[in-house]
Amino acid sequence: MLSATSQSILSRRFLVRRVHVCSLLAVAGIFTAPLHAAIEGTVVNATTGKPVPRVPVTLVKFGGAQGMTPVRELNTDADGRFSFDEALLELGSQPVHGMLRTEHEGISYTKMIVPDVQLDDIQIEVYDISSGETLKPDMTAFLLEPGSDVTVINQFFQFSNKTSPPITFSNADEGTLQFYLPPAAEGSVQVRATGPAGMPLPSSATRTTREDVYKVNFPLKPGSNLIELTYHVPTADAENFTSRVLYDDVEIRFVIPEGVGVEGQDLELIGQEPQSLASIYQYKGEGEFSLKISGEGQLNRGGPAGGGGGGGGNEISIAPAPIAKELWWVIAITAAILGIGFFNLLSSKPASAVAGAPGAMAPAGGSPLPPRPAKRSSSKLGRRKR
Repeated sequence: MLSATSQSILSRRFLVRRVHVCSLLAVAGIFTAPLHAAIEGTVVNATTGKPVPRVPVTLVKFGGAQGMTPVRELNTDADGRFSFDEALLELGSQPVHGMLRTEHEGISYTKMIVPDVQLDDIQIEVYDISSGETLKPDMTAFLLEPGSDVTVINQFFQFSNKTSPPITFSNADEGTLQFYLPPAAEGSVQVRATGPAGMPLPSSATRTTREDVYKVNFPLKPGSNLIELTYHVPTADAENFTSRVLYDDVEIRFVIPEGVGVEGQDLELIGQEPQSLASIYQYKGEGEFSLKISGEGQLNRGGPAGGGGGGGGNEISIAPAPIAKELWWVIAITAAILGIGFFNLLSSKPASAVAGAPGAMAPAGGSPLPPRPAKRSSSKLGRRKR
């Protein structure tokens, strides 16, 4: 059982302001409007470029007491085509009307039905699987949030699947991600993964034969994929935090909230994210590192003016829950976290590094960071450290 303090800290990971949620949904083009058209389309194997005949497609309705309800399933015809009656999704005010779901080689693929989608020509893309050696991450980042009793650690792994022809990576034996979990975490870790469709889903980690090494077999589909780990250790152990990354030539960054100090070899301060006020460090050493952490603090997700993370009537807290029950808020919260530049500050994309803009990261002098040197293609297969 977690202490009240650790539960509170874990809960604050999902604190965002409603105004951010609403504005981000608007920016994303997810407007509320009734649905009045047939739902037709094709399932296409994007690896081969051919339609997929005689496979089941499920129409899922959002809203109501069940959250997510399958309302009709049918098989594609000989040309991979499907057609549903539009009356099945007469939701009117829902920001996302529903979802189409199919499977290929045991992997689920989805297509969101939102008001700006052309409903009479929807294409659901599926991909063949590569079950051999998988991709390595482009980058991993640690967010350290020390409290009085426990320190919550979020570790993010970003993958870019740019294979051509496109394929999905899945490896039941080795996993698509292997990671080191410090012994102080006592084998307890929460996993959340987000594929190119943008829907964060709970996942799980299992122990490997290597000591303190775990694996996650989340399908890495073509596009951007993000796997997030959350675990906690006693703050007394985190004051000298030691961990390692199991991949060669992967960029390692640390996100340190305001009020928290960090010391360690091969650390380079590369700037401060202006909204969360987090300091961002890049690790220049090899995969194993040791940090000295001091102070207490959590990431300010609301920005300087909003005082996010510290309470207030406009904040909402989302506890882990079945995706069918909490789909709307999970999608909105993920968009809001990305919207305040949290993950952008980890990636530090030079094109968006405009001083004062959301997601722009600036050094102490206030100027944008210079562009990083070009890295090798992230779609190359990588070896794990043994």
